[in-house]
Amino acid sequence: MGGTGKRVLVTGAGGFIGQQLVNQLAADGASVCATSRRLDNCTYRLSSQQAITWTTLDVTDRVEMARLLFEFQPEVVFNLAALVSAERSAANILAQAQVTLGGAVNLSAAAIQCNTPLIVHVGSAEEYGAGPVPFDEAQPTSAVSSYSAAKISATQFLLSAWRSFELPVMIVRPTVAYGPGQRKLLLPYLFESYMNNISPQLTAGEQTRDFVFIDDVVSALIACLDHRDLAGQIFNICSGQAYQVKDLAGKVANICGFKGELGLGKLPYRPLEVMRYVGNPAKALSQLGWKAKVQLDDGLQRTHKWWQKQLQS
Repeated sequence: MGGTGKRVLVTGAGGFIGQQLVNQLAADGASVCATSRRLDNCTYRLSSQQAITWTTLDVTDRVEMARLLFEFQPEVVFNLAALVSAERSAANILAQAQVTLGGAVNLSAAAIQCNTPLIVHVGSAEEYGAGPVPFDEAQPTSAVSSYSAAKISATQFLLSAWRSFELPVMIVRPTVAYGPGQRKLLLPYLFESYMNNISPQLTAGEQTRDFVFIDDVVSALIACLDHRDLAGQIFNICSGQAYQVKDLAGKVANICGFKGELGLGKLPYRPLEVMRYVGNPAKALSQLGWKAKVQLDDGLQRTHKWWQKQLQS
């Protein structure tokens, strides 16, 4: 059935994953209400013909959150609202608590009073911290930043709403999403640097990461639509393959035709840097029927083509 005919609310729709999710939902026949704190950055893959209603929403405003849910009456809510940041600074603590955690709290409180829609909450594989790899959904979480602490807290709050009030909640934890349309974090930084013949500033790059292409992330989220029966469950959204950052830099430089220094070793590792980071995708395959299809080399080529168009425009 997928999204056909469903009323779907997406918070944080202005972000990299959110913008591409709402377009796919609309293409599949869903009636979509897409929310973002700002609408001036919601430009990727948007079409006036698609059944998407864009509206501003500050998820920290519990009154506005409740009003929107009661007016739109969604059957499914994808909660992507968060402050995505690779920084490990004290300045992020309050903002993460207010937005990443507070938004999830306000959403669950409103949903309990509304029509109890299925909530698909997008967490993060960073919730596993420096735990054993490959990350398994049943293993303990361990915060290494204010971002992961807020994500862990949001996960626990939503699961408690499921246990206490039967609010149907699914938690998905993507690893490192990437692809066309992304302008922040590591891979966009590498592409923009190498394509402009600039040597970036990187760590030694010995840490591993599990990269999952944006189309695969979106298909995983779409797979959750018809699974209220899996409420209370957590799913990794990952490729199950680990690559060292230094090898990734080499791949991107080669695609871009960059012949200079890769930029490795110019920066120290972050405090509490997670050196081994790869997920186990087995549960998503067995219960959602989902697996990542796009291999890293193919995904990097597709991303490179997008960056070429951006730099030509």
